[in-house]
Amino acid sequence: MSVAGLAGLVLSVWLTARAWHTERPAALVLSPEETRIRRVALVVQRASGVCAAGLVTGILVLGLGGRLMMRVLAATSPDSAQGRFTDAEFRVGEVTLAGTVSFVLFLGLFGGMLTVGAWVLLRRWLPNRSWMAGLILTGIGAGLLARPVGLIDPDNRDFLILSPVWLAVLIAGLILLLHGVTFAVLADRWANRWPTIERTWRGVLAAAPAVVVFGFGAALLIPAAIMAAEICYVAWRRPRSARTQRWLSRTDLPGRWILAVAATLGTIWVGISAIQVLTL
Repeated sequence: MSVAGLAGLVLSVWLTARAWHTERPAALVLSPEETRIRRVALVVQRASGVCAAGLVTGILVLGLGGRLMMRVLAATSPDSAQGRFTDAEFRVGEVTLAGTVSFVLFLGLFGGMLTVGAWVLLRRWLPNRSWMAGLILTGIGAGLLARPVGLIDPDNRDFLILSPVWLAVLIAGLILLLHGVTFAVLADRWANRWPTIERTWRGVLAAAPAVVVFGFGAALLIPAAIMAAEICYVAWRRPRSARTQRWLSRTDLPGRWILAVAATLGTIWVGISAIQVLTL
């Protein structure tokens, strides 16, 4: 388990390094002559690239990385912590295949797809450079979720069981940061390079990541609804008027400032939570 978790993080770092200079892909241009089926195929193609980034980073970083974090902290904690149950009802020091699979699938897939949903909603107002967009998204997401999910939460009893606490906080912060940046660079890179959706085996498989979003049903309702709305909008929309284009352009600067402030506040809130955890 430790080897798999470490391999997942190393692979994530390698993928991020390869795509480090990625920027926001060009806007999807659809000709009025395009059929609706062709429009849907083009949008699903781009959506599948983004969903694939969510799946990969969710499993590698949140899933395997989170499991590695638990294993490392179990090894560094005293004998009094061994065998006790964590806040997520996992037994310290006990590694089972069923527990690992459930942890990776739940945290990895669900967390990854929530990131996809936020990305689709906010990408317009995030920086063009992908890694910078990932930092902003990380700050916002961490501020909203780090405490509710118990990752950096002074009310989480795990920090009273496991030690050293500083190592737990450090690894948790690194996992959040790596997940956000890796997802951002891969989402922009793969959205622009994903295989075409067509009537071939390769084309059908290319749609698999987007299908996974819809296939999880209620658990992934929010990102699935966002994707469905975008696909329908692109398939049936008419060309934007000049007035609409001007209105949208006016939201760019305020939107970017709002997200930057939200990311700053989220980062400060996570920092306060980390200090509270360290002073337990």
